[in-house]
Amino acid sequence: MTGQNLPENPGVPPPPKWGDDSLSYILEAAHRNIFHTFHNKNKAFELLRNVHESFRCVLDYKENIVNFSDLFLPRSHAAYLAAVRLALCGQQPESHMCLRGCLENSLYGFIVHVEDPEGETFLGKIDDVQSRKKFIRQMRPSNILEVLKRKSPEKAKLASQLYDCTIECGAHPNPLGILTGLSFQKEKKGTSITTNYFNDASEVFDLCLLICFRVGACALEIFSLVYPEVFEVTGLTDELDKLRAGLNIQA
Repeated sequence: MTGQNLPENPGVPPPPKWGDDSLSYILEAAHRNIFHTFHNKNKAFELLRNVHESFRCVLDYKENIVNFSDLFLPRSHAAYLAAVRLALCGQQPESHMCLRGCLENSLYGFIVHVEDPEGETFLGKIDDVQSRKKFIRQMRPSNILEVLKRKSPEKAKLASQLYDCTIECGAHPNPLGILTGLSFQKEKKGTSITTNYFNDASEVFDLCLLICFRVGACALEIFSLVYPEVFEVTGLTDELDKLRAGLNIQA
């Protein structure tokens, strides 16, 4: 099983007229912000890369999709990559939307593995009202976390904390997510308020990079319950210990 469909040469120069219109101009600005972060936040980037490589290790080892729960692994990884891309360019609230998706896909993969290995409940959501109600009962975060708690209280506690954190930081519209990136400037007739699409405030930037790392590592912790043999054979069980130690490294 693979989650890779990257271009053979991602370093090709931009096409003609790239950056001439307002959309490609913003996309290019985001791209350059990522270059800046890569250069100036190398310790944080290394942590994020380690999580990515761990995801890839599991994906590369599992060459074939065997169980329905296997479908959630590449989606969790893809959401992680999207979150990292947004975080590196300075779009912190939007990054947390993807971080929530990364964590939810790992939680869904876990609950499907434990309670719905054939995916009947998951796929039956669209069949009828009763099937939809069953899906909602089983797949609500509180239920999944309760099942996870019985398997691993430590992982359940961390997942719950990070899930709430992503929501508070922008996965849902809320005060912290909306207010992040606002700048105020006193004018003669009052105060002007500007919403920055790219926020470079160091404390917000560094915190978002750290949360990206923690969510990605937590998702891997959850998948280790789905694929214990893979994590043991590949050495990822030891790698997870190293990732936990990385939490003490400053961005």
